[in-house]
Amino acid sequence: MRLGHTGWVDVYASRQLQIRVADLRQRAKAGDAHAETTLRLVGLEIAILRRLDAEPDEETPDLKTVRRSGKYVVWRVSHPHLEGYAVRTIVWFTPQGQAVLACYATDKAQMGNLFYQTVGERADQVIDEWLRDRPEGLS
Repeated sequence: MRLGHTGWVDVYASRQLQIRVADLRQRAKAGDAHAETTLRLVGLEIAILRRLDAEPDEETPDLKTVRRSGKYVVWRVSHPHLEGYAVRTIVWFTPQGQAVLACYATDKAQMGNLFYQTVGERADQVIDEWLRDRPEGLS
C-alpha cells in the first residue's frame, strides 16, 4: 500500500504494517488510549519519512540504522521521548532509491531486548515478501 510520495520516492506500507495500523485504529476507536497514542506516533514516524529528500547518508536522532540488520540494511524511525512509549517503525530503502518500505512498527517499551534480537529476521521476511509482490516497475 502506497502511503504517499515525498517528491523523492514513494513511501509504502508492508502488509504487516497495514495489519498493525488497522488493529491500532480499531482499538483506539474502542477507547484504548495506549493504542490511540501509538497510532499517532506511527503517523509521526511516517511523516518523518515523507519529509526526506533522499536516503539519509548519516544518522539523525529520529532516524538510525539498525545495528542488528539481517541481509538487508534497515533503519528505525523513532519519535521524541514520551514516557511509557518507545514506538519504532522499521524501514528499508530500495537499492535504486525508488522507494522506502515501512516494514512494521513495534512498541519497544513493551518488547524490551526481544525487539533488538528479532528486528533483522523480521525485517528480512517482510522485505522478501514485498520484493515478491512489489508494485510494477520497482526494483
